[in-house]
Amino acid sequence: MALTIPLAGPQTLTPEQQAALKNLHKVATQFEGLFVGMPLREMRKGEPDETIFGKKSNGEKIFSEMLDDQRAQAIANTGSFGIAAMLEAQLRPAVLANAGHEAQSSTRGLLP
Repeated sequence: MALTIPLAGPQTLTPEQQAALKNLHKVATQFEGLFVGMPLREMRKGEPDETIFGKKSNGEKIFSEMLDDQRAQAIANTGSFGIAAMLEAQLRPAVLANAGHEAQSSTRGLLP
């Protein structure tokens, strides 16, 4: 099934354009995850360092941060905030215009 551009009638996208849009979607979703993670990290700062089991260890703190990152990315993957969709809509024309380069761009190393 080919993706179409809803401008002046449907147009079929080339494989390069489809790959470029796939990369755009992945990166936009990762950005939304970073954006959603900010308030989660700030809320975590409000927690007391002491629990009913004693002082939190560094391992517990690191695990909590990693869990917040995973939760933020899971929320972003649902698209419920709409940040990624807005980014994609704004960047789509630029990505399609330079699809040859954008399709080859690596998104590895940014986030899982």
